[in-house]
Amino acid sequence: MVTYEGLVEAYLDCRVHKSRTNNCIRFTLDVEGNLYNMMQAINNRTYYPKRSICFVVSRPKYREVLRPILQTASFIITSGSD
Repeated sequence: MVTYEGLVEAYLDCRVHKSRTNNCIRFTLDVEGNLYNMMQAINNRTYYPKRSICFVVSRPKYREVLRPILQTASFIITSGSD
């Protein structure tokens, strides 16, 4: 079972270095409601992940990165920049 406190911790970890992106700012406008809705969906087993964005970075070495998209009923935010 997912707790609200656990989602808050995950959200704070996710937004490091991303707090000024448009998606993060939009999500933060109703962060408590968005996190609560996400917790309810996860615990009710109605949450499902949306598409991910895949890209390649070259530093410090070439690697493929899969950036998941987090969603709530109102907004979709990515864990990367805009």
